[in-house]
Amino acid sequence: MAKLLSFEAIGFREARGRFAARDRLLQREKRQMVRDVSIDYRNMLFLEAPRDTQAYADGIAYRTDNRGNITRGTVFVGGPHAWLTDIIIKGSKPHVIPTGGAPAQIAKGYPLRFYWENGPTGPGIYRFWKVNHPGTKPNDFVSRVRGLMVNPTRRRLNTVANRVAYLKT
Repeated sequence: MAKLLSFEAIGFREARGRFAARDRLLQREKRQMVRDVSIDYRNMLFLEAPRDTQAYADGIAYRTDNRGNITRGTVFVGGPHAWLTDIIIKGSKPHVIPTGGAPAQIAKGYPLRFYWENGPTGPGIYRFWKVNHPGTKPNDFVSRVRGLMVNPTRRRLNTVANRVAYLKT
């Protein structure tokens, strides 16, 4: 007799106990996987984010939440430069700063102040009541990172699935 296949039929109570143990393992492995993937995404976004002042990239963080059977990872930008996200990703058209022009700055009691390397009298600090901003090019670094992370994330998910449910041969 050549053995081709063997299997076992176990009782319901024993099967339920095995599934319960696997469920606890699955929840633990899933939480760790979501945390690890969130950290990886955060690190990649940090590397790809604009580096003009480093302040925007420093605001990139992650959070993991567990609600029932759902574990959610969220990567976000916090801090004083978080509002720049849409402008960085979508770009901006040329515009006047401040939006209200000189009257808005006068009402606040100060002009715009910034360092201008190629200023009219050379490098230095310049002050203006309003400036014509040339706009910015789009930099969709989030989509780039998402594309780069698809395969590593899929591999990690498969690793977790294989640890929890596997075919014993």
